[in-house]
Amino acid sequence: GGSILGVADGVGAWSEEAGDVDVAVYARRFIAAAVEGVERSMRPVAAAAPGATRGEVLLRALSEAQYGVKLAGSCTAVLAALDNAGQTLQVANLGDAGMRLYRGGVLVHSTVAREHQFNMPLQFGHPDLVEDADDAYDADVYEWELQRGDVIVAGTDGLWDNLFDAEVGAAAAACRANDGPGGD
Repeated sequence: GGSILGVADGVGAWSEEAGDVDVAVYARRFIAAAVEGVERSMRPVAAAAPGATRGEVLLRALSEAQYGVKLAGSCTAVLAALDNAGQTLQVANLGDAGMRLYRGGVLVHSTVAREHQFNMPLQFGHPDLVEDADDAYDADVYEWELQRGDVIVAGTDGLWDNLFDAEVGAAAAACRANDGPGGD
């Protein structure tokens, strides 16, 4: 039960250093494996992992994806799972991909971008192929209580580095206004 949302962004340095590495391939396969891991683990959460929180399920799925996708490349990612009632969102984030929660166009919650240094975000990569890959369990985990009409925006540094949160919030509010009555 519940819904899953994930975004991954391939780290461009691979294209510059290794030449023939398509960073999008790693990112796509990684996030697909992570979403599949969450789906598998949450049928239902209690049966798959007794006592596990959705946050722990997200971290385990990210770890399984990290070790399961053995390709050259690395990525940052944000992964979220909504509970069955649609009231709580668990979020796991590593690097500079991120997620925001807007209520009435106002930013209520945000993940925090994490970098080793400027322009070097924490990132997933297979440990056999990426010497300094970060660990999935280093991801930050958040729990956000939701209200009817909230808007969740997931994106990469391509979004968050180029638009202010207020601009994204205004776009989110405009989208909500265009939904009409009952458009949740």
